[in-house]
Amino acid sequence: MKAKAYLPTAAVALALTAFGCRTAEYKAASAIEGTYVRADNQKITLIIQHGHFRQGGEAIYAAGTYSARQLSENKYELKVAYHEKLEGAEGTVIVRKEGDFVYTQDDGEGPETKFKRQ
Repeated sequence: MKAKAYLPTAAVALALTAFGCRTAEYKAASAIEGTYVRADNQKITLIIQHGHFRQGGEAIYAAGTYSARQLSENKYELKVAYHEKLEGAEGTVIVRKEGDFVYTQDDGEGPETKFKRQ
């Protein structure tokens, strides 16, 4: 009978080991984390670091927190919850990595913007 008492605990431990916990999605973004500058305008930066997202210039920028989902080997979808001036707004940013560069695309549509790692 005592063995049956441990089965639910063992099942939870096995599930967490096999499937990971919620932070596993965040860890998938570590390949794209860093500070970048826009290729065509050095005054525009992109920071993806420890669950925080910031894109723009010194005075005008969009900032918030994100959760990431890996779409393919070098492509990620960031769900961003914006703060400060954009409080309450949410958006999706697709980030594609190639070497020292990342390419962003708002809402997965339109042209990509190229950023180089600093």
